[in-house]
Amino acid sequence: MVLFYTASQDASIYLQQPYQNTGIDEVLEISKQWYGDIADKSRVLIKFDAFELPNVPFTASLQMKITEANEIPAKFSIEAWAVSGSWEMGTGTRFDNLTTNGATWYYRNGDNTSKVWYNVMDGITASYSEGVYGDPTGLGGAWYTGSVATQSFNYRLDDIELDVTKFILDWESGSYDNNGLIIKFTDLEENDSIDYGSLKIFSKESNTIYQPKIAITYEEADDNTLTLTSITDLINSSH
Repeated sequence: MVLFYTASQDASIYLQQPYQNTGIDEVLEISKQWYGDIADKSRVLIKFDAFELPNVPFTASLQMKITEANEIPAKFSIEAWAVSGSWEMGTGTRFDNLTTNGATWYYRNGDNTSKVWYNVMDGITASYSEGVYGDPTGLGGAWYTGSVATQSFNYRLDDIELDVTKFILDWESGSYDNNGLIIKFTDLEENDSIDYGSLKIFSKESNTIYQPKIAITYEEADDNTLTLTSITDLINSSH
C-alpha cells in the first residue's frame, strides 16, 4: 500500500540573489556554478504537512522529478537535512515577480531581521547551538544534524528519490518540529572549486503530475485493523 502526500510549501534560495523570494516559481533549483571567481549556489526548501501514518512499519521516500539539468558532472551527490526553523514560502518568482517576501538566502520570512536563518553572534560567524548547523555566515538555511538523506549520481541522471523515513519518525516522536527539508549539493561539493551546474525540478506550482511528493509505503494488516494516525496529533500529544 502506498500513500502519497504533496508539498505544502517549497522555494529555492540563491546566494547571489540573497533577498529574492521564489515561492511560486514552477521549478525548484539545486545549483552550484562559478562565474569567473564568483560562486553562485542555490538550495531547495520543501515542506509537507498533515501526514497520516499507518500503525505498522513503513518507509517514506521524497520523490522529485527533474525537468532540466545543465552542465552537471558525471558524478555528484545531493543531501537533505531537516530545517531547524520555520519559514514562509512567499509569492515571488526569480525573474518575473520580484519580491522579498517569504524565504530567501538571508531571511526565513522576508526582509525581517527578527527572522534571520541564524544569528551571527560576533557580526561575522554564526555560533550554532548543539545539533544545528549551516553556513558559517548564518545564511542560506539552518538544519538539524541528527539525520541526513543522501543520493549519489554516477554517470546516470535519475530523478530524485531520497529516503526520508527517519525525518518523519523524528517529527512523529517530537524530537524536533516539522519545518520541512533543505536539499542541496553536499558540503564538500558546495565548497570546492568545481562547477556542478544546475538541477531544475518541478515544484508544487508546476500544475503537472510531477509535483514533489512523499510516498509512504507499508504492508496492509491481514486483520483489517490498520488505522491511520495524524502526525500532527502525535507530535502534539508528545508535548
